[in-house]
Amino acid sequence: MTDNLDTPTGSKNLPEDPQSPAWEAAGMKRLEHARAAARSRGIAEALLDMPSLLPAALRTRQLMARIRRAGIFDADWYRSKYCDVGTSGMNPLRHYVKYGFAEGRAPNAAVDEHTVDIMAQRRRRSYFPAPLGMLGAMIALKRAGRFDAAWYVAANPDVVASGMNPLRHYVQYGAREGRSPKPSPAFEAFCGMLGMNPTDMQRLLTERRRSIRKRFESGALGEMAAKASALEPLIAHAQRDTLAVNLPPFYADPAVPQIVAMHRLHEAAEFRRARAAILLPHGNRPKVAAAARRLASALAGIYGPEEIVVLCTDADGSDTLSGLPARCRQIGFASIAKELPIETQEHVLIELLRSLRPQTTFNVESTLLWNAMRTYGKALASSIRLYGYLFHNEQDTKGLWQGFALERFYRNFDILSGVVAEDDALVDELISRYSVPPAQAHKISTLENTISEIPKKMNDDAQR
Repeated sequence: MTDNLDTPTGSKNLPEDPQSPAWEAAGMKRLEHARAAARSRGIAEALLDMPSLLPAALRTRQLMARIRRAGIFDADWYRSKYCDVGTSGMNPLRHYVKYGFAEGRAPNAAVDEHTVDIMAQRRRRSYFPAPLGMLGAMIALKRAGRFDAAWYVAANPDVVASGMNPLRHYVQYGAREGRSPKPSPAFEAFCGMLGMNPTDMQRLLTERRRSIRKRFESGALGEMAAKASALEPLIAHAQRDTLAVNLPPFYADPAVPQIVAMHRLHEAAEFRRARAAILLPHGNRPKVAAAARRLASALAGIYGPEEIVVLCTDADGSDTLSGLPARCRQIGFASIAKELPIETQEHVLIELLRSLRPQTTFNVESTLLWNAMRTYGKALASSIRLYGYLFHNEQDTKGLWQGFALERFYRNFDILSGVVAEDDALVDELISRYSVPPAQAHKISTLENTISEIPKKMNDDAQR
């Protein structure tokens, strides 16, 4: 695309008279293309010409401000053009700065996607010499405290033999090879689960990655890649990514902490399954704690106390509950999984329940389980009888009604096997408020009636 506006595009097919409307239309079209190219260059300059030594969050905010001031981004068009942006719930401009520009997406309807993609690749190759970019990465790692030189040298003896600065080695080679920049409590705990020393494990991983990489670089596969790269340079570019060998589950940051948390949860469950599970937020809410005790005592009479597991899932209170039947197991889910992101906690909770394989699970106002059911509710209900334990709604200081009976009943009623109401008044209120059909009204009952139905359902399951 050129910037010469004297001769409109496609002039060979235009009338001889320069004053013709066709000439004017072609000229306007050419001018619009030139302006689109200018917008593309402006975005490339905004996104690629800023030094990368700033923290990532601050750099993103500054880039968003520059693009917003330039008026070269159409948020409504971007959201409608790329449906995945709308479903992600992310700010469209933030998505464009962090992902969209690098993926070659257009910022507005007048900019061609191919032009943006080619320009981004060209500027990305030509801007900042490699040593300066490496220096920026080293400064960012050191400033953020994400690199431990002494530990890195001890875990990677080949770094000492190379004579390189440990931080430079990590930025230039170690990160691509999947090496850890500093000790991780989750990694050390994972090594303990496997009965290995963390340093020995790190060395083993480094040797295994080097061995796999050597197979890619040499032998029949390496020769094939070299011949193909001679014909198509993009294959050589992709080959560099292939050589960055990752060994699951060690290469993914969430994977190791998630595995460690699951192991500790099963350790708290004594590595045994359960026939009934009770989930509550924590042990500091008297009404919820009393209901959980009554429920545990009732279920202990049906399944036996050793078959009951009680989980405190929310991190804003005590993760233990007193007054439970003897031999009833307690799992402090909140304290074990507190370092995990909330989405990962939901996933781990669902996987824990599925692995414990309880026949019956009661949710006594566990916020984590209620939230997890939005994604995993139907899958979980296919193998476990789920009951929601609901209390009367309460008014806050502004006079607004709040409570799980108001927020969760309607959206989860079809998934639940039953709803346990605090008393008969709440049973009548739920049936009346939500116009529950008579054929389904039996799903809403008090604790005593629900407990009396469990042995019948156990017999039905046995007969099947």
